Amino acid sequence: PWFGGNDGKDLVGDTETLRQMLEGFKGFDKSDDFGDVSSLEGFDVYAKPPGQEMKDAAAFEDRSALIDMIHEIYYAYLRQCVIDGHLTFGVVATFAFVVLYSDPQARESFKTRYLIVDEFQDTNTNQMMISLMLLKEPNLCVVGDWKQGIYGFRFVTIENITRFEDRISDLRKFLNDDTVRVSVHPGDIMRFPLMENYRSSQLVIDRAYESLTIPATTSEPLDKDAVRKDITYITSSRDEIGDNTGFQCVQCESQDAEIEEVLRRILDYVESGNYTVVKDKENRRPRYGDIAVLCRTSAVCRKIFDACQEHGIPAFLQGDVSVMATRYGKMLLAWLRYISNDKDMWGIVPILADLGYSESEIERLRSYKNDTADEPILVELREFKTRLRAKRRRITELISDIFSYYGWDNDITQAITTILSSSHRNSLMTISDLIRIIESDIETDAKYDVDGLPLSNAVIIQTLHKSKGLEYPFVIIPCIDQNSYPSTGGDKSVFRFSDLTGIRCSRTIIYFGNEKKIGSSWR
Repeated sequence: PWFGGNDGKDLVGDTETLRQMLEGFKGFDKSDDFGDVSSLEGFDVYAKPPGQEMKDAAAFEDRSALIDMIHEIYYAYLRQCVIDGHLTFGVVATFAFVVLYSDPQARESFKTRYLIVDEFQDTNTNQMMISLMLLKEPNLCVVGDWKQGIYGFRFVTIENITRFEDRISDLRKFLNDDTVRVSVHPGDIMRFPLMENYRSSQLVIDRAYESLTIPATTSEPLDKDAVRKDITYITSSRDEIGDNTGFQCVQCESQDAEIEEVLRRILDYVESGNYTVVKDKENRRPRYGDIAVLCRTSAVCRKIFDACQEHGIPAFLQGDVSVMATRYGKMLLAWLRYISNDKDMWGIVPILADLGYSESEIERLRSYKNDTADEPILVELREFKTRLRAKRRRITELISDIFSYYGWDNDITQAITTILSSSHRNSLMTISDLIRIIESDIETDAKYDVDGLPLSNAVIIQTLHKSKGLEYPFVIIPCIDQNSYPSTGGDKSVFRFSDLTGIRCSRTIIYFGNEKKIGSSWR
């Protein structure tokens, strides 16, 4: 019964509300991805407006087979996580919920009189239910700020704090559906607004409030009065800052120009003598370590970090990085391909291109037989490949030799070596398997936690999510570009879920007589 909640009914979504909303749907355009077909399952796809039967079919679609499939996949995933010892925070939280939900003795033994949860805007439904089942008395204290809720992609819900009373009532009813799991009654709920800010200047606070009433898009309906009504206005307690504060916006013509501007600003803060850091009621000149550059994506973090290194600015990169998609990962992939198969053009070609050879030169070199050509570069690569092949069973040494060939030794190369060496140690993997790992990580944009060695006086470069809860005298946020803040990419997942629509699959099989293909689902 815990899968999906409400005996799985929550996974279907609010079909009645969805059906009512579809009354306002005007129909599909020719630009929608249905191929050249005009009729699907007997419905006119481009009818304006769509017929009532088509709307019913979309809202009340039978998704029992889809939900059963996802249940089996999820169960298999959890089982494999246990077998592999790969217990992420989310998996552990799921098991904690299952234990408390199904075992009365466990619930009783872990119950407490007082429970405090900080950063409550970052909790999800599962964590809130765990909190309720742990209460012996109605003493639950939660601290949070809905305006700081930035983890929606992790299924966090700010409604846990904005609709606190309703959420407690609904979840208590759900948990006690067949037996008493939450014994306490909510009682009177007291709110204590926190009115003072001990971190920022009043100027920065005021700019933050202004941002809450800026529409995300030109078409977004925004009730500014309603937003302001839900806000608790705070004031700064940092009187010692005085006039040593500022807020500036700079517009650049390209991302390269933005990165150049970031470097210029860093040097200006540190070297111009025009700025002051106020700390412990004392004034001093800024240092590199006082500056943080916060980016939306790890890719931009890496570009700025590389630019800092190129210009001799000390910097420390913190955060998750798509290590296999870097130059280091791609060149390692090329060498592994070259070692595995001399004829693989995706091996030798990237190696030669990275060494600076033109397309015509590469074609000329590829025309030779690799085992007889006496071109110096081919002889060098062939001899190095022979040495590497002798280390096929010593994967860590092989990877290190490839990186040493280029003189690379940094946080990214060390992370790649650790990831692949660990995979190789724990199984009988071949080089072909390592190739597939790298290719899969590039395709899925897999990210790994990579922390360089922090310097005592270095610019901190990290993603916005990594910076949450931290504070710096100088903060630079680059690449606040159109379609980036907020992102307009949308959810590209094949399977999607929301409280309204439930679980849906965005792809379907489209039939053309005896032929068929996978296309967009009209539902």
